[in-house]
This record gives sequence, structure tokens and C-alpha cells, in this order.
Amino acid sequence: MLYENATFIERIDKHTIWVETQIKTSCNACQHNSECGTGVIAKSLTPKSNRVKALCSHTLAPKQQVVLQVSEQNMLAGAFVLYGLPLIMMILLMLAIEWLLQNELASIVAGFIGLALGLFMAKGISKKFNPYPQVVEQPNTSIFTCIEP
Repeated sequence: MLYENATFIERIDKHTIWVETQIKTSCNACQHNSECGTGVIAKSLTPKSNRVKALCSHTLAPKQQVVLQVSEQNMLAGAFVLYGLPLIMMILLMLAIEWLLQNELASIVAGFIGLALGLFMAKGISKKFNPYPQVVEQPNTSIFTCIEP
């Protein structure tokens, strides 16, 4: 499970809430952050917080800190549906048209059509499973003990 701290914003219904999380970039850890072009762009263009819909049936006060729990399976499935499916559809349609017509312009157009089709399919598929994180009271923590041989 992945855990993230968030701030409660408002309740949507009795099982769903809006929370705000802080966006973390890897650019803050580097010692060349002030001179690096990527670090400067990341500081100026990325918003500092992200508004997320989460599942919660607990009673919460405004601005209360909560812990969100997201399963790795949901993260991987969401990433595949959002990125992998459109890319696969684009490549498959491009290859099919190239093999059938052997026309480069038609293959490029088919690639854009495949990308749009993949995005449309991703939108439909993402509605079927529940990608929302859950608010938990305490993250599951395991204590590891090192045993010397």
C-alpha cells in the first residue's frame, strides 16, 4: 500500500470527500536545484497542491489532516489504462494501416485516430473500477527486526 498525507477540504457526499495533497518533485532534493533548468521550470510551472477525491465515511473537521491509502494494483492499472492503452492502440492502428495501404500519411493519420480511440477507451474503462484512495486511521506498519546469522 502507498500512503500520503492530505488535508480535508470538503465533503461531496456521505462516502466521498475532497482532500488536498502537496505535490512532491524530485527536483527539491538535488544540490543543483537553483542552477538546473528542469528545477527552475518545475518550481515555476507545477502547482504546489493537488485536489483529490477520496473515499471516507468518517466525520472530519475542515483542514483536518488525514492519511490516504492507495493500493499498488490501482496505481499500476490506472497508469496502464491512462498511458499504455492509448499508446498500444496508436501503434496497432499505425502498423495495420501501413501493412494494408503502405502509405506513410495514412499511417500517421491512423496513429492519431488510434490515440483518440485509446483515450476514449481509457475513459470508459476507468469508470468501471474504483481508483479513488481511501482515508485510513493509521497506516499499516510492520516492524522489521534484523537478525544476524
